[in-house]
Amino acid sequence: MASVFKVYEREFSPIPDENMWPPWYCASLKPNSAMRRKASGRPVSPWIRNEIDAIECAEKRCGLCRGEGYTRRGSSNAPHSDP
Repeated sequence: MASVFKVYEREFSPIPDENMWPPWYCASLKPNSAMRRKASGRPVSPWIRNEIDAIECAEKRCGLCRGEGYTRRGSSNAPHSDP
């Protein structure tokens, strides 16, 4: 804890206004985009979708009897376990 108090023993000088800063004559620095790390996650597809790629929604079918309009959960053919 003493080292923390030792840091604040010295007086901090305030940062002057930006108008008082010396002029900057060097070129502006820009990062190299080729060295940038690729983002993690799902990659973005370059595929441009149109009407041909649209998938028509098929009617629900039961996984057991292949009947239309309901799923395996709502099927009357589903096996029941008796307690």
